[in-house]
Amino acid sequence: MYDFYMGKVLLPISPSKMQTVINNQNKTINLMNEGEVNLVKEPGLTTFKFDIILPLYTNYPFARYKSGIFQPAGYYLAYFEKLKVNGTPFEFIVNRFKYDPSTKAKQNIMKTNMRVVLENYTVIESVDNAPDIEVSIDLKEYIKYGTIVKEIDTKTNTVKNSVVNGATNKTIPNTYTVKKGDTLWAIAKKLLGDGAKCWNLAKLNNISNPNRIRPGQVLKIQDVKATTAPASTAAKSTSTNNTAAKSTPTKSTTTVKTITPSAAKANALLKNPFLISSYDRQIPLTEGTLDRLRKVEAKNNKSASTFDDAVQKIINNRNKTSVKRFRR
Repeated sequence: MYDFYMGKVLLPISPSKMQTVINNQNKTINLMNEGEVNLVKEPGLTTFKFDIILPLYTNYPFARYKSGIFQPAGYYLAYFEKLKVNGTPFEFIVNRFKYDPSTKAKQNIMKTNMRVVLENYTVIESVDNAPDIEVSIDLKEYIKYGTIVKEIDTKTNTVKNSVVNGATNKTIPNTYTVKKGDTLWAIAKKLLGDGAKCWNLAKLNNISNPNRIRPGQVLKIQDVKATTAPASTAAKSTSTNNTAAKSTPTKSTTTVKTITPSAAKANALLKNPFLISSYDRQIPLTEGTLDRLRKVEAKNNKSASTFDDAVQKIINNRNKTSVKRFRR
C-alpha cells in the first residue's frame, strides 16, 4: 500500500504507477586517436511523474483523507494552482507500507522524502473517467542555493562576517510570532533571505496592508517568490522600509557629498549655524533664511546693508547662539 503526500496534503487515491527518473549531466567528447570518452558530471535533478484520480463528488470507500472528511476535486486543484503560481518548494513523501490485520497497524517498508517543486500538471476530463478528474503531475527535485554576501568594515578593512541570502539551507519555520519592532520586510529578510518576499508573505496571511502587523500576531511562513510592491501600497511602504533599514545592522561606508559653489560660499560664511529664536520653529541661519530675512527688513524700511552688517557681527561673535533682533 502507498500514501502520497504533496506537502501536508494527502492524495485521496494513490496513483497506479509512478516514474522516477534519476537524471545525469554526463557528456561525451571525441579525442584525437582515442575516440569517444565520457566526461562524468554531478548527477542532475531527480524527476517524478504520475497520474492521479480526483473524485469530483463521489466519496469512495477506498479513498483516504487526512482529516477523514471527503474533499472534492476542486480542493486539490486549487492547492496545485497555489503551488505552481507561488513557486513554493514542498516535501514530496511516498510511504510504502503493509497493513497487519492482526495488530491493525502499518508496517513501513520504504519511504521517499524529497523537496521538490511542481513543474507542471495537466487536468484531463474524459468520458472514461467521468465523473472523476484525472491529473498528470510532473515534479522536479529542488536544491536550495544562495549568494554569499560579505560585510566589510571600511574603517579597519576587515571582513566582519559572511551571510547567505536567497535560498539558504536553514530550515524555514511554519509560523512566526511577531515581536515589537518587527516589520514584514525584516521578517521576510530574516527568515526567507529576501525582504522583497514580504508582499507575497502578506498575501499568504491575508494581510491587506503589509505595513500593519502587530506584536503577538502569528504569521504563516512559506518560501514564497520575491516581487515588487503593488502600486497601491508602494507609497505606504516607504516609512516601513525606512524603519526596517534602521533596524538592520549598519556597515561602515564612505559617503561622498556634492557641494555646489553657492552652498560652498554659504558654508564658508556660516561656519557654525545659529538659530533664529524669533521663529515658531527654530531653523538654521542658512543662505535661504538670510534671503527671507532681507525681505522682512526691506518691508520694514530697513536697508539690506544694515541687515548684512548685523548678521556678520553675529557670525563673528561665536558666543552668540541666536538672533533676537529681527522679527517676522
